[in-house]
Amino acid sequence: QELESFSLSGVDLTPELLGIDFRTQIILPWHAEREGTAGKAIGTTGRGIGPSYEDRAARRGIQFRELCTPKEFKKRVLELNNGKQPAFLEEYLLLGEKLRDFECDVVSELHESKAVGKKILFEGAQGTMLDNDFGTYPFVTSSHPIAGGACVGAGVPRRGRRARARDAPRARLRPPDDRGRGARGRRRRERRPRRRHEVPRRRGPRRGR
Repeated sequence: QELESFSLSGVDLTPELLGIDFRTQIILPWHAEREGTAGKAIGTTGRGIGPSYEDRAARRGIQFRELCTPKEFKKRVLELNNGKQPAFLEEYLLLGEKLRDFECDVVSELHESKAVGKKILFEGAQGTMLDNDFGTYPFVTSSHPIAGGACVGAGVPRRGRRARARDAPRARLRPPDDRGRGARGRRRRERRPRRRHEVPRRRGPRRGR
């Protein structure tokens, strides 16, 4: 529908202008059915996005690369549907053939663009309060719409200088006073120099010798 809307607006989207990463998860009609009233209770769109994330986490989701391969897509759908052919199968097979030319590796393209100094714009929606971890759970979305989510979703590191060793805070493996147990601990306390705050203050004028 989005491709058709662009065509009606006089914009011809070609694979040079639009790419779909082969890792993209496919939302199927049964995802919307599974969401049902449970999704409406917390205000979701009801389009099956949450159940699609569930299938991805359970390693049973279908990726875009499989949609573009008719035999592989049909095999996966039948496996997930207990061998029964769903009504939407033929429609999605035709959709895969139509979108096959848009399949690409977005992560590699982003790294290549970054290497030659091109600017990259990440588009996001929603915000922190709808984040799956840091939002108003359970009234949240199924993903991480925070800034760090762009790095994870696109497979690129955050922008900024590399951290240097001297910038990192020093880890303390022992308490500040190096207090230990036994003879070894006593020797350590005897060897270490006094710290500034431990030097006793002199009161009154210093007496001559």
